[in-house]
Amino acid sequence: MQNAQKDSVGQVDAVLKSAWSRTAAKLVRGLCFRYGLTFPAPGVIVSEELNASRHGYYSHLTGTITLAASVFRRPWDVVDQLIRHELAHAVSHHLYGPNFPAHGEQFAACCRKVGLMNPVWHRSRGEMARDLDLLCDCPAGVKAERSQLDRVKKLLAMADSGRSSENEAKIALQKANELIRRHNIDLLAGESDGNGRQYAHRTIDLGTKRVPFFQKMIWSILRDHFFVQTCTEKIYAAETDEYRTGITFIGDQDSLETALFIFSFLHRECEILFNRRKTALQGGKNQYLAGLMIGFKEKLDTEEKERIAKARAEKANGFDTMTDALVIASDPGVNAYFAARFPKTRKSGKSCIKATSALHQGKQDGRKIVLRHGIKEEAGKRGLMIAHG
Repeated sequence: MQNAQKDSVGQVDAVLKSAWSRTAAKLVRGLCFRYGLTFPAPGVIVSEELNASRHGYYSHLTGTITLAASVFRRPWDVVDQLIRHELAHAVSHHLYGPNFPAHGEQFAACCRKVGLMNPVWHRSRGEMARDLDLLCDCPAGVKAERSQLDRVKKLLAMADSGRSSENEAKIALQKANELIRRHNIDLLAGESDGNGRQYAHRTIDLGTKRVPFFQKMIWSILRDHFFVQTCTEKIYAAETDEYRTGITFIGDQDSLETALFIFSFLHRECEILFNRRKTALQGGKNQYLAGLMIGFKEKLDTEEKERIAKARAEKANGFDTMTDALVIASDPGVNAYFAARFPKTRKSGKSCIKATSALHQGKQDGRKIVLRHGIKEEAGKRGLMIAHG
């Protein structure tokens, strides 16, 4: 009986490994199509024979990519970037031949050709951290500036219920948003002086196949008000051999952390507010949550219009203010990273939500939402899986 169980386990492992190979090969073919690579897509082999420090390699003799089976226990975004690294070796071979140095500036250019933007992933395995958990998509050799983000968190903490009135909380949120905008403008100005920004992405596995409307509204809020780009993509769950939906955020390091902070807060606030209302609502959860985020976005949009009007009035009265510049400023670096990471993307169709009493109540409650402190710590308890890519 014991031997039969072992055989059964071995057979399941073999089935999973075969599924992993097919999925990785499908990703490689997709990357070759998206980035316009003209050579045949490499095949993929999943092996348990690679040692702990070697996670994969490309062979120009067989035209295949070999990946360690242990890699598939990592978040899918890590697997994705390892595959891109090995595919970059295939690009390098077809551009420069087999005798060209495996790593260097030309190889880094090949990495960028397949959307692998982080310089950490351009290195050889000997130069990269041995533990893939350390390979988060952060600026290589650059320590992210923390002071601005800390000031934002302090302002958000001032909005804590019980210690601040609703008006004080509103003022604190406005100041936090203004600081985010000013910091963004400062960084953009620095870019023109040769002090380029460092961009990264974070992928969150939502754990579901379908995306509810209120989730899409959260992403819209983050795009419009917190200097990040967002894109949905399929996340492969290797342990169960199925696809789920993931959301990827792109921005500079501080903008990403702020966006994830607010993303977690809004999820938590949706749960709290719905639990308070669910008895009276008698169902209609999706409509209520959608209303919450619509109402909150309307509130932010209104405050943004008021800020713009105030800035223009100040400028008309002769005040030298940066605020008006914030209205039209954009970050081309984020858009460039997005285009490199997600070529040939398409916009999803517009979603419709049925007008109900739950939606109306949600809008009313959403207009009263105020960002509060302590969100980052609570987010970890909710099981949101943030894959550092």
